[in-house]
Amino acid sequence: MARDAPTLTADLPGMDQADAIGEALNVWVPIGFGAIFALAGGIMFAQIERTARSASSWAVTRGVIRRSEIRFQHNPSNTTGGCWVPVIEYDFEVAGELRHGDRIAPAGDMGLSIKSIVEAKIAPYDVNDVVEVRYDPKDPARCCLEVTRDGVPVALGLLAVGLTFAGYHAAKHFL
Repeated sequence: MARDAPTLTADLPGMDQADAIGEALNVWVPIGFGAIFALAGGIMFAQIERTARSASSWAVTRGVIRRSEIRFQHNPSNTTGGCWVPVIEYDFEVAGELRHGDRIAPAGDMGLSIKSIVEAKIAPYDVNDVVEVRYDPKDPARCCLEVTRDGVPVALGLLAVGLTFAGYHAAKHFL
């Protein structure tokens, strides 16, 4: 049996205004948090897709790897936490001008807690290797080595968690 959401008008028997507000917050705050996570995941997914789609039509030139390593980046709020991040730098030339790049993926390179995954991501790029570099002809500072959609699992995870959390609390209160 569906029940109505509490109102802020204290028309529920035995409830004063403060109780009605508290009950409404118990209903809407969890739904709002879920919606925020879902929205963040959706926006992140759309940005990754749009950037990868754009990068697939960028110009291609040759470049040279100047730095290729991984680094452990500590979490500033936690002395033991952090993640492994790829560190890559390469040079390439556009219209006679030397340019520098530092991304593997067009939307940026994600850090991960699993070192072997980050090592595998950087493994194809040894210092002094000649590589293909994709760059935006309108803005050559936007460049990458691979057209990948790194971050999509995180974005879809946020979307799924947000929808599940909001849906669960909405069903709990309204169905």
